[in-house]
Amino acid sequence: MAKYNLLEDDDIFDEEDDLTESKSVDGLKEDKHKIDTSGEIEIDEDLLNIESTETILDEQELQEDTDSLGEEEAPPVEEAEKELQQPEPTIKTEEEKPVDEKKPFLTEDYEDKKQTGINYKPIMIGGAIIIFLLLGYMAVDKWLLSDLPDPVADIEKTDKQTKTAEQIEQEKETQRKAEFISMIAGKTSADISVVSNAIQNAQGTAKLSSVLLYGESFLFEVFGADRNEVARVSMNLKNNMPANNFEVISSQTRPGTNGGVFGLFKGTLSSGSASGTKNVQPSFNTINDLEKWIKNVSASNNLKVKSLANKYVKEENDFRKFEVVTVLTGSIDACNAFLKKLSSDGSQIKIHKLNLNAIDQKSFHSKKYQLKLILEVFV
Repeated sequence: MAKYNLLEDDDIFDEEDDLTESKSVDGLKEDKHKIDTSGEIEIDEDLLNIESTETILDEQELQEDTDSLGEEEAPPVEEAEKELQQPEPTIKTEEEKPVDEKKPFLTEDYEDKKQTGINYKPIMIGGAIIIFLLLGYMAVDKWLLSDLPDPVADIEKTDKQTKTAEQIEQEKETQRKAEFISMIAGKTSADISVVSNAIQNAQGTAKLSSVLLYGESFLFEVFGADRNEVARVSMNLKNNMPANNFEVISSQTRPGTNGGVFGLFKGTLSSGSASGTKNVQPSFNTINDLEKWIKNVSASNNLKVKSLANKYVKEENDFRKFEVVTVLTGSIDACNAFLKKLSSDGSQIKIHKLNLNAIDQKSFHSKKYQLKLILEVFV
């Protein structure tokens, strides 16, 4: 610790003045003795006392001025004398300050070390510049570049609109075709169902003479040994097929050894089932596909194709309409199986005329029947 506290002690200069005064007088006295000894120069002691007194008075005046100024800096002359008259004072550092008991113990290195903060200003400036550039680009693109015509985009847009229109037309055409085919398939399936059920109900008690389906008209003729057999056929049709309203419209007796009774029945076709089939897909792409189908199905059921022909009629409902005429021969069961297959696979076929009759009208042999079909085919 230094001898003097520059911040708290106010009388430091008083002590220094005393030291200066005594030192000056003693020095002068020593000089006097030295001078007297040498004998070279005579000095009046009163003069020395006066000079010392004046010096002391001057120093006291300076001390009073220094005290009045407080912490102000002393004149340069006084500071020079102080440096010569007293030892070099030790500078008081921050270590001499009392330590606050409330503060935690920290080393001097940690206490003096300061944390360096992050300067966000360059980052904020850079972000603002980027945002400004983006906004400028968006404004230019919206108000200037968007008004310029783009030939490539216009061509693509035109092609897209044209393609969309074509697709819409194709979808409409496909929808119309699907609805039309669904109607045909439903009608054909319903008609063949009536014919097939009538054939099965007739075979148990009598012989099937002929079946005629022409448009919306359906005629059914059987041959019985007597009227009782014909009556039993009528009862079966009414019990098993009440919706078709079969009724006997005529009867005829055939005399001779092979004599008997012919009964002609008339039934109504169910028009409500004509539109019942949904999501039907075309089975044939060309008329040749249909002809191949007829031949294959006939061969699989042991039917002989006696004739098969077709002719183009007209355009109808986005299809090409053909008329197909075919004659098949074989057993009555084979003919009935062919009709059922036509009902399931012939989605593009409408029956214009169906005629099934016994080739031998005397014996009505089950292996000798002929099926003639006039079909309207849409491909």
